[in-house]
Amino acid sequence: MAKNGVKHLAVILRSGHSDERSQGVVKEIEALGCQIDLLSADVAIASDVDKAFQATTVPIAGIVQGAMVLRDRMFSSMHVSDYHGALACKVQGTWNLHNVAEKLGLKLDFFTMLSSISGVVGQKGQANYTAGNAFLDAFASYRHGLG
Repeated sequence: MAKNGVKHLAVILRSGHSDERSQGVVKEIEALGCQIDLLSADVAIASDVDKAFQATTVPIAGIVQGAMVLRDRMFSSMHVSDYHGALACKVQGTWNLHNVAEKLGLKLDFFTMLSSISGVVGQKGQANYTAGNAFLDAFASYRHGLG
């Protein structure tokens, strides 16, 4: 996005931004003349999303939902916590991003969700990930229906 002229980004990461790889990406983005708000939050927690949105230094004009947790295991041996752990960031996280944006009255230019073909064709050992992506596909239709 920064390579295409975006001048400000706000990035939410559950794990933070202090690791070497994240800092390298931040330096690259800033070198392109883009300011970046580094926000630590869990999108699966509505109050975290609300705080993060309110901590941005410029109004939010668009959302890219790219949260993902992989807990690969055959469904027959998958723990309930593995199933829900992978779903939370995609399902609850997407609802939280949507609901907080609505609550704050944000006029979004885009609400993009990064899904996977696995939501259509499935993947061995990824029933949870597949279900999350199928949800994102359906949610895209829901938002489209809202205009």
